Amino acid sequence: MTDAPLIATGRPSRLIERVDRLLPLAWLGLYALLPVSGLPDLMFTFWHDQARDLAALRELLEQGSSSAIDDNVIGPAYLLAAASIHWVFGLSPESALVALARASYAVSVAMGLVMVRLLLRRTAAGAPLVSLSGQILFLGLMLVTAFWYWSDVPWSHFFAAALVVSFYVVRRVLPGSAGAAAAGALLGLLATTRTFELAAVVLAWALALALSVALPAFERSRVRLPTMAAFVGSFVATAAVVHLAAAKRAPFVYGYHPHPDQQDVLHAAVAESPTFSFGFIPSKLVQLFVDPCYLSLCQLADNSGVAFWRQPLLLQVPALLFLPAVVLALGWLSLRAVHPRYTSGRTGELRLMLEMAIAASGLVLGYVASTMAGSPHLKFGLARDFLLPALLVAILVAVLAVRATRDALARLDERRSRGGDPGGVGDVRVPLAALGLVALLALAVSVALSTGLPRFESKHLAAITYASHCSGSVCRVQVVGRTTAGVMVRIPSPSVLAFACAGDDSLRAIYSSDPSRGVGLPDACRRPRLRFAWPAVMGLPPDLAHFERVTVTNRPLG
Repeated sequence: MTDAPLIATGRPSRLIERVDRLLPLAWLGLYALLPVSGLPDLMFTFWHDQARDLAALRELLEQGSSSAIDDNVIGPAYLLAAASIHWVFGLSPESALVALARASYAVSVAMGLVMVRLLLRRTAAGAPLVSLSGQILFLGLMLVTAFWYWSDVPWSHFFAAALVVSFYVVRRVLPGSAGAAAAGALLGLLATTRTFELAAVVLAWALALALSVALPAFERSRVRLPTMAAFVGSFVATAAVVHLAAAKRAPFVYGYHPHPDQQDVLHAAVAESPTFSFGFIPSKLVQLFVDPCYLSLCQLADNSGVAFWRQPLLLQVPALLFLPAVVLALGWLSLRAVHPRYTSGRTGELRLMLEMAIAASGLVLGYVASTMAGSPHLKFGLARDFLLPALLVAILVAVLAVRATRDALARLDERRSRGGDPGGVGDVRVPLAALGLVALLALAVSVALSTGLPRFESKHLAAITYASHCSGSVCRVQVVGRTTAGVMVRIPSPSVLAFACAGDDSLRAIYSSDPSRGVGLPDACRRPRLRFAWPAVMGLPPDLAHFERVTVTNRPLG
């Protein structure tokens, strides 16, 4: 990324400078005025995750430990943060969880504004109007992405997002050992909150470092022993303190645990199914982001006339629409930095943006590739998994778009000038362009909400049928779907299958990548019969009611 000097017509006003500096604080005031869902009381009663988290927090407060923490169901740092709010402010456990969610979301957006300002002030020759434009664009993207309305729902994703964005800010604000210690502490809290987000951040850091080493134009980071010791020591100390405070003996590794209502069918299947199904990424991208009925039972996951959080993720999290463009833009800037003409000796910001882009891409692909994720899960607030990548993408869009606009206007002014001062981009055109982009995106989302996104009608399923042919302890199972138009179509065969055995009331749950080749059952299972089945392309079923939407037939093999 080049550092072309800002062309400006005079000294920026003190007002612009002040607004640019204080906008993150102004956001906190604005957020306090925004309406939120008001649903936590209902969710603590009827939603599994919220009821489970509340019970775990009460257990932690009363006994000093929690079985949910011991079983890696909930991150201990998340519950300890809620417990701290309870102790300090005297709030009830329910109110403490809500306050943590709201504070985490507000802080994550505020830190995003700070990050945009840091990147643009560093790379735009200190121009406050350009920095302010980037903050306006970022804030607009986050307001169009309606997480602010659901931010009172107690989800650990909000806490994790605040930790990650703060981690990136701290690295730019605090130099030396102090910054390293703060960054290590934040990652230590993240490691004891959500494991996958930690893995994405660490992997992105490693890949960006490797890329910067491979491209000679990048700045070389000096690894100093005191700095590294401060980072590692702070990370280990923070994680250790969290484990001790939560009375957790084994290291925390977050895992998926099915709802108790799913009984033995899904418990056993989850244990044997792969964590990721990367071959489903193209299908699930369409299912989750564009058309929930694609290769799915349409009556279980429609995107018309239902609650907003059942809508395709492209409408719930529109900031992610720009992720491919961000990746391409940063890839181009990285390659261009190799050329001596463009090398400025200041590529630290580019490397940091590469980190954020890699982390956002990894999180999106990882959650889409998750075997359990499918369009039926949209009604359970699946969009919350994409909050962090949406924040990172919005930061990158704000920085890249505003810089591109500034440079384009500068070139336009130079061509139009006939000597003297060429004008410049220190006027209102850059913030007006940012506001225009936000307005255009808001209009597009509004139109899409009223008219719907493109739908692939020929792939909408009305029924799924499994035909089981058993001989001895081996069953061959064929799966076929029928579209809403009555056309029979093949669907991906990996499935969760539940068999019953003669004289045994329990079910044998098996995940099979290709059941048509034969599913082996224990020899003790006499006369097996297929009772339930579910295609993995739709994610693991949220409850037994979904199994019942699929027809199974049994007949002898022969």
